[in-house]
Amino acid sequence: MQQLLSPIRKIFRTAVGRMAFILFILMMLAALYLGLQGINLLAPAPALAVAIIAIAFLLLSLTISYLASSAPTQTTLPDQPAIIGLDYLFERWQKLQPNATESSILHKQFLLLQAVAQQQYPTAHHVEILKYFSGSKLASGTYLIQANGQAPKVLKFDRADNIQKEINRYHDSVKLHLDFVAGEPFVPSAQQLQMQGESWGTIAYKFIGNDQSEIVQLQTFAEYYQTSKRQQTLTALAQIFRIMSPWWKYPANNEHHAQAPDLYAEYDRLTRRYHQIKMGLIDANHQINDLLAHNQLSSSVEQICLTEQWHMRNPLSWIRENLMGQRLGELAYDPGLRRDSIVHGDFHAGNILMSQHHEQMTKAWVIDFPHTHVGPTVQDIARLEAEVLFGLVEATAVQQLGLEGLYTLGCALLPMTGHKQPSLACLLPDPLPTSWQETAELAKMWAVIKLMRQQASTYLNGNDARPYYLALLHATMPILYYRDRTPWQKLFAFLTSGILCERLGQ
Repeated sequence: MQQLLSPIRKIFRTAVGRMAFILFILMMLAALYLGLQGINLLAPAPALAVAIIAIAFLLLSLTISYLASSAPTQTTLPDQPAIIGLDYLFERWQKLQPNATESSILHKQFLLLQAVAQQQYPTAHHVEILKYFSGSKLASGTYLIQANGQAPKVLKFDRADNIQKEINRYHDSVKLHLDFVAGEPFVPSAQQLQMQGESWGTIAYKFIGNDQSEIVQLQTFAEYYQTSKRQQTLTALAQIFRIMSPWWKYPANNEHHAQAPDLYAEYDRLTRRYHQIKMGLIDANHQINDLLAHNQLSSSVEQICLTEQWHMRNPLSWIRENLMGQRLGELAYDPGLRRDSIVHGDFHAGNILMSQHHEQMTKAWVIDFPHTHVGPTVQDIARLEAEVLFGLVEATAVQQLGLEGLYTLGCALLPMTGHKQPSLACLLPDPLPTSWQETAELAKMWAVIKLMRQQASTYLNGNDARPYYLALLHATMPILYYRDRTPWQKLFAFLTSGILCERLGQ
């Protein structure tokens, strides 16, 4: 009985069902009236016709009413926050010159951003992209976003496994052992999407101690360097070293840390990316009219002839013989040559954010921790030096120096020594050549590199500069396959790598 009544109740819950039943009653009353008026039962046609129409109408109306009541209820979706500033998303994507196979990345990034807006800011009227930060990886990307005037957040796209690694490494290597938090990462509530066959999501960063006006003005150290004068840049760099000091002074032999790996494992990127490095060099050389003979760009050629007077060690050959051939000797294993500590692992100028305090004091923050680990302290400083030399110095200034000028500059930055093992004194560059001292761009670069080398020398044991040279080689060679560097910047990186290999010997 209950099963029989259930569909009837469902019908009468709808307005269509109730109205159909009322009309049926009225039409049946009309049919009854016509029948009574006819008196003669031999002529019942009008009454019968009305009754049949009433029954047919009732059946049709009840059928429609039942189907309507059985359909899934459609809920009204809440208003979605509007996303403002999508031109920043497109501008960064276009700047990195995507190829045809990467055309879907922009759409996936928009969907991820939309998911963050809906799930992290469900009541916001709009979410605005305020700016994007520098970076060379197309599928990732870091942005400053703000919803309805709330505190801005730095948001980064990344692979899902990288995000989890970043959270874990930040917690295990930094937050668990140090007394301060520098750009603490967290994962917003948002969906993951498949991109390039991998699962991608987003990660964001908290900036403890900054007021909102400071966060809105956040810029990378790359942007700060390129818009500030020499003394301002040196002051900012000193501040960066201060916030990293607890990292770099934390003892590696602490019970919470495993033994740091040998340098073959620490610098294996030069082995894993060897082919990309080589192809990047060949492509850059071709773009600048083949300044280097192609038959020299081979791992079998030990010396590269730049001019009749100048020859340099081929870094492609050096890497194959000494890193891939594991012939570094004591440099790879001797703990007395270097100091290990917590290192950021990807300490380039795009991962360092600067803010200007209302009292004109600069603050520095670091982000992006998937490579944070215990390793040679100097590798962080060397990574930042490579960024300055081959990314932040104006590309036009690099090109104007030409092949011979760049080689001369590299030699001055890495002074020659008569000893087999270069001492820490060799880390300090020679005086800037007189002809370049009036060039503000080169003068600023020179002062910055000198400060970096002075800082690096405090994190080396003994009196041997080679651990820093090796860290700098590891940071320099990958420049050759970066998408956001000019051919001349890549050539400068290759020449400097050759000079480093000469200084490293072996």
